[in-house]
Amino acid sequence: MRKYLIFTAILGIMSSTVAQACKGDKHEGKRDGGFGGHLFEIIDTNKDNKVSLAEHNAFHSEKFAEMDTNKNSEISLDEMANFKKSMKEKFKKEQ
Repeated sequence: MRKYLIFTAILGIMSSTVAQACKGDKHEGKRDGGFGGHLFEIIDTNKDNKVSLAEHNAFHSEKFAEMDTNKNSEISLDEMANFKKSMKEKFKKEQ
């Protein structure tokens, strides 16, 4: 149960992080997918308009690895908070 809760929290943070990145994006608010459409484009690395299980897992594994700064295969609340903070700073600089 604990792993499920951690995984759910991670997905929430990743979603809010990507949503912040998409703010003001050409896809925002459009009927052709909106935020979900933009995320789809990011995950669909071979651009075949389909997201395979391998593409999905690769995307989320990469984000997990970015958050797991001490490389112990677990994400602490501090690591999660630091990741979210770094993403906010990154997107502020890009705007």
